[in-house]
Amino acid sequence: MRQRSACSLRSAGRIEDGAREIELCQSRSFADARLLADALGNVDEVAEFIGRNAPEE
Repeated sequence: MRQRSACSLRSAGRIEDGAREIELCQSRSFADARLLADALGNVDEVAEFIGRNAPEE
């Protein structure tokens, strides 16, 4: 399902590298990220943990 979704998004021009996006999705643990956010209160650390950029304030 994720592979099909990534291919659809790539075809639509939403993402450039479907395989990389699948890898990122599979490597992320959003439940752990939430626990990390609660423990640290640091958005930059949490963003790094899930492989994204922290939102600008």
